[in-house]
Amino acid sequence: MIKFTFLAFLLAVVGVAWLCWPLVRQKGSEARSLLSIVGAAVLVPMLAFGTYLGASNWDWTAAAATGPSVQEQLASLEEAADASPGNVDALLQLGAGYASFGRWNEATEAYRKAWDQTGRQNPLVGLELAMAMTNANPASLDGEAAPLIEGGLAAQPDLPKALWLGGLLAARRGNADLARERWQRLLALNPPPEVAQLLEQSIAQVGGVSADVTTGGAEPQAATEEGSRTLVELTVTVAPGLKAQVPAGAALFLAARDPTQPGPPFAAQRHMANELPLEVQLSDADAMLPGRTMSSAQQLTIIARVSLSGQPVAASGDLFGEASWQPGKSGKLSIVIDRKVP
Repeated sequence: MIKFTFLAFLLAVVGVAWLCWPLVRQKGSEARSLLSIVGAAVLVPMLAFGTYLGASNWDWTAAAATGPSVQEQLASLEEAADASPGNVDALLQLGAGYASFGRWNEATEAYRKAWDQTGRQNPLVGLELAMAMTNANPASLDGEAAPLIEGGLAAQPDLPKALWLGGLLAARRGNADLARERWQRLLALNPPPEVAQLLEQSIAQVGGVSADVTTGGAEPQAATEEGSRTLVELTVTVAPGLKAQVPAGAALFLAARDPTQPGPPFAAQRHMANELPLEVQLSDADAMLPGRTMSSAQQLTIIARVSLSGQPVAASGDLFGEASWQPGKSGKLSIVIDRKVP
């Protein structure tokens, strides 16, 4: 079970890193936006890893034997919660189940019910609610979620998810020293390598001394000058033969990747398939991580993908199109979604 969970965690770090940022772009606050991006990159897998293990009583041995579907797993948790509306444990397990499958709004609702059932007195339940609502809407980080985060930290100062969110909250409030201190404490707990890398980048972003793992130990690359920024005026359409196969409610992901450099995209946005044909700008402002902009890439492939599962990681049957782009160049580009993921 431990091996499986860590493998799932590591895959989630890479795959989910670019999901939440496009949902909550905050114009006029570039530094805060960058921190939100990095928060999304770690927050989702940390939630799925820590919360699900802590709250779920799922029998992994039985699951391997019977292979229940996602719908069956969630239906079982929903039935248990409905059967005992005031049962905090059932609500926590339901919230963890929703979170494990990226259904953050439903996870928030379940955790909020659990929080209310405790009389809003259990700080650890409040922290789970804060993590879910921040994934659903990162703008709530320094709003409704803030007192829940501080309460969770006070109750359990070395809880990884509390330290991460606490650092992110401190950074959003301009307290770089406190953010750095909390993230360094989290690093001392020896998280998985991918999480450690993102923590180091976050510490560097708020002014700490940390290597930039994307450049082999060099300091994070400074923001590009105005004249060398990459801005693509992107038009996305669907090939006539595939239009009927595009569900209106499907997610549409845009990503700028460098084929020579693994890791999260250099830029990402999330839209809905019913917006097609889509005209949008993709630029350095859509960067996933500080210093990792489209202009800093060696080469770029821009991908438009309709996700039938709603997940940011490509899956069989997804529809996509792609085109090459030159880093540092601005201009117009058209992409036709004309292929299927095998």
